[in-house]
Amino acid sequence: MSESIKDLLKTHFFPDREASFDLDKNRIRLQNGEEEVDYIPQIEDVKGGSGDRGALRVTNLRLIWLSSDDASTNISIGYNCVKDLFIRNANSAIKGKTRSLYVVVKIRNDKFEFIFSNFGKASPRLFTTVQTIVRAYETSRTYRDLRLRCSIIHEGNLRLLKGETIISKVGNVWNISNSQGHVGTMHTTNIRAVWHANNMPNFNVSIPYIQISDIYHRDSSKFGPALVIQTAGPSGSFSLGFRVEPIDQLRTLTVEIQKMIRIFYERPIFGVEYIIEEGAEPKGLSQLKAEAQEPVEESFDIQKEDPADVMAMYYAETLQQRDRPPTYDSSLGLAVEILPQGFTIDKIWNDLCDTAQLVSEQLLKENKDFEGFQSH
Repeated sequence: MSESIKDLLKTHFFPDREASFDLDKNRIRLQNGEEEVDYIPQIEDVKGGSGDRGALRVTNLRLIWLSSDDASTNISIGYNCVKDLFIRNANSAIKGKTRSLYVVVKIRNDKFEFIFSNFGKASPRLFTTVQTIVRAYETSRTYRDLRLRCSIIHEGNLRLLKGETIISKVGNVWNISNSQGHVGTMHTTNIRAVWHANNMPNFNVSIPYIQISDIYHRDSSKFGPALVIQTAGPSGSFSLGFRVEPIDQLRTLTVEIQKMIRIFYERPIFGVEYIIEEGAEPKGLSQLKAEAQEPVEESFDIQKEDPADVMAMYYAETLQQRDRPPTYDSSLGLAVEILPQGFTIDKIWNDLCDTAQLVSEQLLKENKDFEGFQSH
């Protein structure tokens, strides 16, 4: 039975957890529980190329940019990866200097920056819709993230989320995740399993089914038969143990949670509720989240040839804790830091030269435009 939960995870894609390029049709389509909020045509990918035209599909879990020229070219940005969101002028290849949406994404230890601008009729939807959805995603994390010691129990009852219903409430469940057990109550709902200590309601854990990687019962040398719930995902990997008495109740509870997980995956509830406010003033993510993030510098573009190059076009900075070890580069005759995988000195040097040439041409053009303006 537990193996089927593992198989279930392998066959499901959670688009809010990753940022990816050029996904196949199975992953770029809407997934179970994913809903389209808005479709904004005439959106340019400013960062990735010279005048790449496309459309932006805003869902409750991610942003999807779709190229108008090549059906296989796309960008998928899950909201769980978004670390900053702000509005700033950018130099569009189609429209020139224009108000644009900057999206800063963290992928493992690296930051990437995406810039989208509207090259059609001016509309605030690019800013207001994305801002509203990101705020809704941030304020609904209890549906998707493992939570410890939260204010979720009132007078012995679980405070229900919107759309949540109680399936069962089982008493005499001991938390045995540490050397000292605590007797409590296990609640199962259509979204999560929640345990709390009876004498300390704030000593609790909320485990959304989307976080559970395995569930089974086994014999513990210290506590006897126990229910084990393993978690994985953005919240981290944990093994949580519970002793349930009598033994028949342990088996019943295990099977019930396994069943609820399978039902949840058929029709997931992510909890991203939203109301799009027409004409609302767009805000940065620093106003939507508790902590502000610093904007990042523009990075150079690299030609779109292979996956490493695609990532490099949006590269902003590495969140490294220490410098990489040095190595001798014979072409430079110098010691340099070991480059990240997929990068070479020649690629970086050529792209810097190309960028310098583009900047020079732009400055020359602006100078000529200014001289023409003066002559009038």
